[in-house]
Amino acid sequence: MIKILLVEDSPEKMKQIKDIILQNELITEENIICKVSTNDARRELYDNIFDLLITDLLLPENFGNDPKAEESITLLNDIKNDNTMNKPLSIIGISAYEEKIEEYQEYFVDDDWSLMAYSESSHNWKNILTNKIDYIIRTKKFNEGINKYIYDIAIICALNDPEFKHIMRLSNNWETVKKKNSTIEFYETTFIREDKVLNIIAVSPDQMGMVSTSILATQMIELFRPKYIAMTGIAAGIPGEAELGDVLVVEYSWDYNSGKIKTDEDGNQTFEVDMRQESLNRDLYNSMNVLKNDKSFLNTIYDAYDGRKPNTYLEIKIGQLASGAAVIANSEITDNVTKQARKLKGIEMEAYGLFCAANYATNPKPKPLVIKSVCDLADENKSDDIQDYAAYTSAQVLYESALRYL
Repeated sequence: MIKILLVEDSPEKMKQIKDIILQNELITEENIICKVSTNDARRELYDNIFDLLITDLLLPENFGNDPKAEESITLLNDIKNDNTMNKPLSIIGISAYEEKIEEYQEYFVDDDWSLMAYSESSHNWKNILTNKIDYIIRTKKFNEGINKYIYDIAIICALNDPEFKHIMRLSNNWETVKKKNSTIEFYETTFIREDKVLNIIAVSPDQMGMVSTSILATQMIELFRPKYIAMTGIAAGIPGEAELGDVLVVEYSWDYNSGKIKTDEDGNQTFEVDMRQESLNRDLYNSMNVLKNDKSFLNTIYDAYDGRKPNTYLEIKIGQLASGAAVIANSEITDNVTKQARKLKGIEMEAYGLFCAANYATNPKPKPLVIKSVCDLADENKSDDIQDYAAYTSAQVLYESALRYL
């Protein structure tokens, strides 16, 4: 329900305004905070959030002082410019003096601010106030409806095989979900452990790349409002920073192709990267940092896989992964990308797109999480031998982290 701050130094006028407000059956006395001075109003605005501020144009700075329009205008300027003060969604100024309204009208030109004339004999101000309150209530109800998370986790995989295949194996109860305004087929299920139940929505476009991932992630966010949006799959590791089979959790992501190509004095072309990084939420970072030390869990995942896999046990590594538009099987190109970050763990094609879609989404924003396992080292020896294992381990780590921490 809406909360109203009423600032008025005339008891008779305050009562009349309150009576109009309380005609709305959805509002009670507890929804209205009444104050008589601008300093009292400031204290309330520092400590509480209000949907509507109704203020007389002539107010005293403190109780007992003379009411002045300058005091009200100073309060409005503070509301506009003081970032530590909670700003009401709407402000209505009210005055019985027509000449004052004309003089100070310009200070009420902001969005959802207005100044109206008060008269005991007129119903016009009462109708304006009633309609404004009805509008705020309708708007707030609508926003509350759209500003709620619907699913706990949305999962995207770039490829049906092997990546999405292992997501689908995490549950035996997937159901198809179709939206009228989308041709894409989504799948939903629940992850359950003891008394914890997570609602999951998942999809695979079977198309690699940042652009397709970003577009699909944006659709999922708008359609399903997930609390988290995650991606699993495969990545290339950087020798010395990651080994075949390691699970990489993206802490920082950027587009390694974004930047400027310049020509130096000798006519040689050089590339200057524009490293606009997107980062992992710190709570997620802390959770994954705990999970990476659970060797028993990681060894269980390794032992349970009966296909082709590396000879070394599984490790989780958290760090920088760069995203680009192409599959890399060239050590010289990999070396150039590695120069962009000292501790680069891996290279892949989608993480930056997912991070951008999540971090620039409309509210409520989901928290992005990308988990990809190393299937090659992005050199001339690149092969597909352990792609299935990498897709399996990334899916298992997401599943466990979801049921433990999300």
